[in-house]
Amino acid sequence: MAKSALLRYFETREALFLEILDAEWGEWLDALGGALPNTGSGPWAAERAVATAVADSLAQRPLLCDLISVMAGVLERNIGIAFARDFKQRAAENTDRLAQLVATALPWLSPDAAHQFAGAAFVVTAGLWPYARPTQVVATVSAEMGVADPAAAFRRNLRAGLVTQLIGLSAQADRTTAGAGDDH
Repeated sequence: MAKSALLRYFETREALFLEILDAEWGEWLDALGGALPNTGSGPWAAERAVATAVADSLAQRPLLCDLISVMAGVLERNIGIAFARDFKQRAAENTDRLAQLVATALPWLSPDAAHQFAGAAFVVTAGLWPYARPTQVVATVSAEMGVADPAAAFRRNLRAGLVTQLIGLSAQADRTTAGAGDDH
């Protein structure tokens, strides 16, 4: 596609990728909507189940992870103010939507805590994803060193990061006033 054709519809290539990010984010939230469990056995089981479901669903969407990982450092660097306002509003709505899904699954979390988790899911993904996609040279050297498969490490580390975040936020909540049990 010629650059002139692209710029007829999008002010920059970065704007195009941000539109794709928004679409992927929405599709992910649609799929995640009914997939968040809220029960389990043992301490922090519901939090573990929710965080694991979020992590695993993200790991199954490499395009979304690619775009998340370059959003702030690359894609948001070459867009106009009007587009930035529109995109950031949609990003806030998507973050709010994830927070609501988490709050529904874990009703003892405050809205602020659910929102903090939603933001953390994005940031942790952005931080871990580049390591899941090493260059061939780095993958070869890592394999020679016995380093675990990067894709498997991404999923494991994303789970661990999100579980830790959600358990921490839940531990801060006053669960007795939200009607949750005292299993922690």
